[in-house]
Amino acid sequence: MASSVFTEAILVIAIAIAGSMIVATLNSNTQLLLTSYKSAVHKAEMRTKENLQIVFATVLDDGVTIKVWVKNTGEEVYGRSIIQRSCLLLGNETATDIYFYGLSSGNWNYTLFDIDDDGMWGFGETIEITLILNRALSSDNYFVRFVSSSGDCTEDFYFSEEG
Repeated sequence: MASSVFTEAILVIAIAIAGSMIVATLNSNTQLLLTSYKSAVHKAEMRTKENLQIVFATVLDDGVTIKVWVKNTGEEVYGRSIIQRSCLLLGNETATDIYFYGLSSGNWNYTLFDIDDDGMWGFGETIEITLILNRALSSDNYFVRFVSSSGDCTEDFYFSEEG
């Protein structure tokens, strides 16, 4: 009789330990799932806040000047310093070049179409980028991408040079 009480006590202790291990495992998995969910929600919020879109890009008749229009379709507002620290990627299937803001050849500059005259690039406003290359583009298909200094970037916009 004493041995059955002792056996039952050991069984109760073993069940309690197993139960607490299951609860601890479920709790840590729940915390991991919650952290992943919060991260996904944060990334989605950032995507809606920081959203830029190339509306159109073209090569002018001189073959060295490229015009790119980028619209701010997100909630994020960009000051001049962020725009000027951004870069422009231009390439084709064999090579990609990176261009920075500046007033000399081989760099780009921009004009802000500032709807509310606050000096900031806000929702619904567009910048017109003028990129002057050192040499004319050859006939080919090209892509352009705008990357802000805060890390937000547009999708590639494709265009052709018929040269």
